[in-house]
Formats: sequence, C-alpha cells, structure tokens
Amino acid sequence: MSGVSVSVEHVVGNQISKGLPHYFVELGDKDITSFETQNSLYRAEDYDHLLFCLEERWQDGDSAFDPLFVPSFDIIIVLFTLITVSDHYKATVLTRNEPYNVNRVSYSKRAIKILRKYLRILQQFDTTRYGTYKLELLRCQMFLAIETVNPHFKYLQNCRSVKNSTNENVYYKPDAMPENIIRRGIVNPYRSFISCVETKNPIFGNIPVNFKLSQRGGLSNAVLWTLANSIQEDDLLFHDAYEIWIPLFDIFISILEIRQAYFLENEIVKKISKELRIQKLMESPICQFLSFVDSINFNPLFCEYVFVNCDYTLINRDAALTIQPVYKGETQPTEVYYQRVKYTKQFKAKVSMRIRRRFISLCFNILGSVPTGLHLPKPRIHKKRLLVEMSRTLSTFQNIVEFEEFFTFDYEEFMFHLIERTLYELFKQDRRTIVTERPSLISGKDDLKTFFNEILALFKAGAFTPDVRINGLPPHEIIDNAGHVKNEKLRLQKIDVCICTILRNVLQGQAKPLLVDCKKLLIKVSKRINIANEKRLEIDTAFPQLKPFIDSFI
Repeated sequence: MSGVSVSVEHVVGNQISKGLPHYFVELGDKDITSFETQNSLYRAEDYDHLLFCLEERWQDGDSAFDPLFVPSFDIIIVLFTLITVSDHYKATVLTRNEPYNVNRVSYSKRAIKILRKYLRILQQFDTTRYGTYKLELLRCQMFLAIETVNPHFKYLQNCRSVKNSTNENVYYKPDAMPENIIRRGIVNPYRSFISCVETKNPIFGNIPVNFKLSQRGGLSNAVLWTLANSIQEDDLLFHDAYEIWIPLFDIFISILEIRQAYFLENEIVKKISKELRIQKLMESPICQFLSFVDSINFNPLFCEYVFVNCDYTLINRDAALTIQPVYKGETQPTEVYYQRVKYTKQFKAKVSMRIRRRFISLCFNILGSVPTGLHLPKPRIHKKRLLVEMSRTLSTFQNIVEFEEFFTFDYEEFMFHLIERTLYELFKQDRRTIVTERPSLISGKDDLKTFFNEILALFKAGAFTPDVRINGLPPHEIIDNAGHVKNEKLRLQKIDVCICTILRNVLQGQAKPLLVDCKKLLIKVSKRINIANEKRLEIDTAFPQLKPFIDSFI
C-alpha cells in the first residue's frame, strides 16, 4: 500500500492558500466531461447504464496503457447507496424500474463488485498501466466520499433500554431510523461541475447512505445492526447483514485504511513533539470514524459493541443495547422474495467474526501510531485496557464455534497479543492457580526454541489438564468463586483453539532447517499432549486438533 500513500505528484491541497484537503487533485477537461456524463445518468435515474459505464471500461485491458475511468466522489456515494438496495425488500421497486431485467445481476452486487475493483486498483497503484494522475484522482474521489460518512453525533441516552426477562443483550426496535434528515456533510470542492447527490431524490426510496449514517446515532446504530444480525438465527436478518451491511462496512474500512496511511505519511510532520503528534492523531480519519463510540468509556463500550449478540457472559449489564433497521422495510421481505440459501451456523460465525476483526483492526491501526508512554485522549483508546476487556469477554464465550472462528485469521500482529491474553484469562479460571503470570509466547515466537520451551513449561505445570478436585459434583461442572457454573470441558476446548492458532501461525512458513533444529522439542510437546489426553479422558475430551498438527512437523 506504500505507493498509494506516498504518491503526491498531482495533489494541490498541500498548498495552504487553497484551503483544500491535502490529497485534492484538480480536474482536467476530459474528467469534467466524464463526471458530467455520470451525473446525467444519475439524474435520469438510469442506474443500469451508469453501472455499465463503470463496468465496461475494464473489458479493454489488452493495451499496454489502460486509462482509468474515474467515478466522481458523489457517484461513489451513489454506489455506496446502491449496495443498500437489496432484492429481498426492494424487489417490487426494482422490477417497476426495470421490468425486463429478470436474469441480470442485481444493482447491489454490481455496485459491490465495482467498488472492490476500484479498491484493488488503488491498493496495487500500478502507475505503469493507469498513470499517476488517474490513480491520484481516483484516490481523491474515494477520500472525498468516505469523509462524508461522519458520525456528527455519538450514541447518547437513547442507545439503551431496560432489559427484559430473557437476558438478551440487544433490544430490536421494529421501526427504521427516521427519514427527516438534515442533509449536511457534503461540500463540493470543485467549481467546474455541480455535485448532484445533495439535491437528488432518494435512490429507489433510500436516501444516500452517507446522510443516513451521519445523523444522530446513525453510524452507531448501523454498526450494531450489522454485527448483531451477522450472527442472527433468523435467516432474513442475517441475509440483510450479509448482502448489504457487511460488504459496505468492509469497503468503508478498506478505504479508511488507505486514507489513514496517506494521513500519516503526508499530513503529520515527521519531526514534532509527542504531544503535538497526539493532537494530530485525534484528527486522523480512523479516530474521526471511531468517534461513534463514547470516548469517555471507549474500551468497555467498544468491546460490548464489537461482540454484540455473541454468546458470552454479560457482567454488570442492567440495560440492553437498542438497535433498529437503518432503512424502512429491511425486515419486511417482498412477496416475490424467496430464501434460496439455508445458512449454517458455522458459515454465519465465519462471516460474523471476520467483520468483527475488521472493526477491531481499526483500533490497533491507530494505536500503532501512538508515541510510547502516551494515550489518545479522544477517542480514549488504551491498548492494554482494550486487550484486557476483549480477552475477558472472549474467555467467557459459551459457543466454541464462535470462539474458534474469531481466532481463524491470517497473520495479524494485534491478534497474537489478543489470543495470548485470552489464553491467560482461561488459565486464570483454573482454581488450581497453575499459571500465575501471563505467558510470553508472542515475544518468543521469533525464536522457536524459546517458544517451544515456554509451551513445554505450561504443559509440565498441568495448564492443559482439567481441574477435577471437586467433591460431590460431576467433574465437568465446577462452581467457581462467583457462583456460576463453569464448564471445564469448554474451557479446555478454548485453550486448545488458542494454542492451535498460535502454533499454526508461528510454524507455517518457517524454514525447514529451523523446524529440524526444533524436532526434539516438538517430540517432547507431542509426548506431553499424550499425558494431558490421559487426564482429559476423565471429562471426555482430548486434543483433536493439536496432536496431529504437531506430529506433521516431526
């Protein structure tokens, strides 16, 4: 991503006298014509030809230099909004608009494909193929569009309601968010063409999504609506999240990551004091986006948001989060809609945990830029407190499928720290107090011998064996100090998942000579697994994943 954040050959916003965003790029004559053409199709509500206009330019990729057809920032906002026009509740309106469109791909899916294509082009930043000017112009339009998704108001008193007797941590309001929205947040920086989004009618009944999310509590509600429904048993609600909001927020986060990298590279002076750097970081795109969470209690509240509707133990929660549909009719399928796919719990958990990790990654993206010894005052993100809050929540997960899918990830540095702290929380639930200090597995992962010796020490201490010192109770039901029933089998299963994940990410990709040097240690770990398995038979559990995995390297 270095090219997209470094290239500033055509930006003019860094000229202070212009008062424009740093990344701003002026339009050429051909681009003005292109933007006006796109806006004309939008005003005429000819969405099919608008999308076709954006799609067909990719078919001409045989030439050595393939010029890039750049959408204007307000057309990108239109694409964001078209994603929300899903067939399951808009089929009647869509059919009325295109009565003969019976076999083609939906507007929603086409918009997602187009935006992801443009994102890949930006991330690759191939100047040989597209030219520096076109890529910087595309980057400018993407940045202008994402900065209109701005939480002007945080979730305040209206975000909670009294819990009912079912112990649910989410209260669903049947009515959609209000439509009487003050449209603000878009200022067209170009004088050479007129932006059409601010004056145009709704798109198939949906007002532009940036206005929707920028109203009071709009972004907070949309995030909660997405995450809560991403793990829903109700297939219609899951379908709504899967088809609309998960792809949309995934695209938002990808653009924000590029925008943040550009901000850090070009909009913060390198040699400034730590205190001034903190002040500048509070103005960064990700900090602005994360302000939808109450900054005073950011760490526990963000944790509650990001794990909403997951199956875990709520502590000291006397109120439920209140969420409601973002657009009217989302929960009311049309008569012609038919659910063709039956989603499995495993699939739902996989989809849900991936988007949750994406939101968490935003926090650690900004934390990686905070100078040592200082903390962000707004939003008040504290790395250690956030890790502790999330690891404690994860350690109380009651659904092993959700837990396992959350820790199914490709290499992400922050996830290693989270999994290590979660492992420690699980060890702390053992009443024998075998493990008294947090394991240092992550710090030793670059030295395999140190890493395996740390794991062997945990095995020798008995950290992977069940606590069966209970009189008069079955060994798989243990009363802990708080008086809750603890499932020892589930605790050990979660420990297995943590260790398997750490080992998989550490060992895979290691050079063969390094693994040969550690063969004796691997054999010792395998033997220790056998010993632990014998003791685990007392509660009818074993290492189903770890032993075959270790043995494959011996």
